[in-house]
Amino acid sequence: MIVHSLLARHVEETESPRGRDLLTRWEEIKGRFTRVLPAQYARVREVLADLDASGGDLNAPGAWAEFLEVTSRG
Repeated sequence: MIVHSLLARHVEETESPRGRDLLTRWEEIKGRFTRVLPAQYARVREVLADLDASGGDLNAPGAWAEFLEVTSRG
């Protein structure tokens, strides 16, 4: 998990007692972390996944214009 590796690196570089405590209790507390994903970025990822699933190609003529139009819709 990326949070664990970032936390471990932080502890390694700073010797943070709080970070060390979190790592010690990782299995207990890991579910308390929340992923924050901006709505627009989530929409872009969704459209890219749909494009990939349908065999679409962003290099095709006009594909980027369509991609930008679709991702700008709420």
